[in-house]
Amino acid sequence: MEKHSVSKATLGRLPLYPELLKNLTPERFPYISATTIARKLSLGDVQVRKDLASVCSNVIFLVTTPSSPVSETMRLVAEILPKVAVPA
Repeated sequence: MEKHSVSKATLGRLPLYPELLKNLTPERFPYISATTIARKLSLGDVQVRKDLASVCSNVIFLVTTPSSPVSETMRLVAEILPKVAVPA
């Protein structure tokens, strides 16, 4: 299993993403974007894209597409987070 190394700052923000996605109702938010995630977490949309790109290129593709299904984004984030290594 391949491990990814990311910065401590990114590592600190990563748990915010699945928590946010888990709390979005599909009826109100069937789709998500980096801009929406950033607004809800009081982050910049570029920061969100960089954080997610640092762990999974598939996630960054989804959140840069205006109509990314929340369920697919959440699945990919949940799949990649256990593979992230704590930086030395």
